[in-house]
Amino acid sequence: MYGPLHDLGSLPFPDDPPPPPAADDKWTFPSGVPASLPVVGRDSDLAGPRRAFSDHVNGLGAPLDGSMEPTGPRPHGVHLVVDVRNVASSFLSDEDFLGRAVDGFVIDAGLTLVSRHCRGVPAGGFSCVGVLSDSHLSLHTWPVAGVISFDLVTFGEEPALPILPLVEKHFGILRRAGEGRGKMYPDEDPTKVVTKWAHQLRGFRTKEEQKGVFDQENELAFWVLTPFDQEIKKEIFSITTPHQRIDLWENLWQESTPSYYDMLRGPHPLGDKRYLNDKFVSSERMVFLDGMAQGSTDTDRVLYETMVQPVMFAHSNPRRVAIVGGGNGQIIGQLLKHKTVETIVMIEKDEMLVEVVRKYLNSSCDCRNVEGATPVCFDDPRVETLHVDAVDFFTSNFDEKGTIGNVEKFDVVFVGVLNPKNSDDPLYGKEFLDAVVGSLTEHGLISAQVGAAPMLHDPPDHRSMNMARDGLFRHLETRLKTMLVYEESRAGWAEARSFLIGCVSKACKNHWYAKSDVVDAEINKRIVNFVVVADADDIDGDMSFVHFDGGTQRGYGFIPKAWENVYCRREPEPEECKYRQLDLDKEVVNWEAGFEVRRDTDPEPEECKYRQLDLDKEVVNWEAGFEVRRDTDSQASVYSTRNIGKGSYVMTEEFTSILLVTADVHKKLANDTPSSAIAKDFLEYADKYGRESLTEGPGSRVVGLGPSILTRKVGERESANVARISTFLPYQPTYSPVFERNRRMFDVLVVVIRDIVKGEEIILYEG
Repeated sequence: MYGPLHDLGSLPFPDDPPPPPAADDKWTFPSGVPASLPVVGRDSDLAGPRRAFSDHVNGLGAPLDGSMEPTGPRPHGVHLVVDVRNVASSFLSDEDFLGRAVDGFVIDAGLTLVSRHCRGVPAGGFSCVGVLSDSHLSLHTWPVAGVISFDLVTFGEEPALPILPLVEKHFGILRRAGEGRGKMYPDEDPTKVVTKWAHQLRGFRTKEEQKGVFDQENELAFWVLTPFDQEIKKEIFSITTPHQRIDLWENLWQESTPSYYDMLRGPHPLGDKRYLNDKFVSSERMVFLDGMAQGSTDTDRVLYETMVQPVMFAHSNPRRVAIVGGGNGQIIGQLLKHKTVETIVMIEKDEMLVEVVRKYLNSSCDCRNVEGATPVCFDDPRVETLHVDAVDFFTSNFDEKGTIGNVEKFDVVFVGVLNPKNSDDPLYGKEFLDAVVGSLTEHGLISAQVGAAPMLHDPPDHRSMNMARDGLFRHLETRLKTMLVYEESRAGWAEARSFLIGCVSKACKNHWYAKSDVVDAEINKRIVNFVVVADADDIDGDMSFVHFDGGTQRGYGFIPKAWENVYCRREPEPEECKYRQLDLDKEVVNWEAGFEVRRDTDPEPEECKYRQLDLDKEVVNWEAGFEVRRDTDSQASVYSTRNIGKGSYVMTEEFTSILLVTADVHKKLANDTPSSAIAKDFLEYADKYGRESLTEGPGSRVVGLGPSILTRKVGERESANVARISTFLPYQPTYSPVFERNRRMFDVLVVVIRDIVKGEEIILYEG
């Protein structure tokens, strides 16, 4: 099976090399190989000129003799794998038929067949190989099962996808009744052949040759071309415009199960066991721009609600909105649900994309469910479509300082989908980003999808494939007041998608961290009514949103720890990363009190127990690390009753026992609540013992409770001996997942900033 055995002792080893051949010795071929075949050696004519070394395996290198430029085929190509089922067994078991099918396929495909050979296999069927001028093909048949497996490798520049229909034409010969072993699935149509295929790249390409090629780094290849386990994989539309390549595919994964809406559309009652197969599953359509996925009909509503609604509700009154790109119409549809929106400027340079969406993806631009909108989102009078380059539009009308043209500023700008691995994208340009920031109003927001969310073990972005994202973040950190990130795992990708929101002012934090019931109230107030349309996409009831609500927004406020980890791997390490958790080597000094009651079981009269002190019982007094003293003016202050080292945490229970009063609540109590002694007393207490939060947003107040409110506060750090973490760091950064994840702790936790001796007054630096 494995060939003849050799005497290992007779084989030459590295320490005993064979002698060089004599000058007149010639290589002889094994028996059965004609000696007339050309020999390809170092000096053979077929080997071409000798060339210099190159930097890449695919570089031919300059000829050493300078006689010719590097030419000829490169070591890369494509590999098409096709499996076909329900094929006639009489065809699959006939060598002559298979040979003629190979000949016909080669002619139709424009290939050159050098030779072919078929051989029967013991299990039945044939294995055939065809040698082509620059490649090869092979096929294997299983007549009883009615299956043929086909492989084609071509080492050229052209993709093999156009050849796929020819494979089905020449090798998908439908079986006749009674042939084969029957159907593979109970509901399978025996009158149709079933085809599964995959298209992969082979060989090596330089970076320049890689452009426009769909390999595993490309989402079109990842989601469509390469996977083999799809029941439906159909190209709907493909075109290369002057601006980009547009691909639209219809897909259905193997063993998919029906959704709730598939069951509603089906002929059986909801929950019927007959739904437990893929017969009733709806296929999805995916659109790709230059190979990058823009969404899927299955998950687009979740994706674009996630992209749009958190940003819109982080602004109190968004009127003018700009969209960079947006040619699929989904962002427009989400924006038209807002009563406050008066103008939407869509800057989509590729007019063809809009036409493709209108014709093949009309559900993406369907606004019939939106009260007051036109049936097609693009046609709404509030939408202004500009088929111009977005970079040119912004840089010619705005700069870092504001308006330089005639265009009114925007409340929100959606930059769209940014590839964190593509630093060549002009949307990462500093001039463009400065112009976008300059185009925003006083409380304006910028938003972008910024790729896959990080994992816990990822390196920092500037040391990874996400260097473009790192550059984007660091530049915007110098231009904005607040930057927040959030992620969503239900948006249709294998990994969670991440989104950036940047704010010109810190006011967006008041809305971002609002309670879920507050957000729900805003949704009820600001979103137009939902219009039920009989033939529109099925939705869960009559709700404008399928995913976004107050609870969803509340969840976005809790950023996953991976963002903090990656951020703290920056170089140098950001200062606040040192305080992500309590230092277990430092002391925690609280107000500590204890009182113990012990009961005696002796059956003596109760009052007899108290005739004298029981010397066998422990006396528990008030033990504290601090005490309150009053001066001659009866002003109370807090003093230490012991030495406390620098870095210790003091009165953690007392300082963290606070009441957070948001800006909206404080305003309503002051202006809208009917006059009452209780409301008046509370506001006076909040103003006296409260302070503005350093992390929750402007106007939010942290109101102290307990004895910690007696601590004296100063505005100079030199005069203090304790401080909150957020006040003694060098600065509060524009973007810091550490601050966002630990904002409450940083806002209230008090740390000793210099050694405190027994009897010293506790003085808090307010910052």
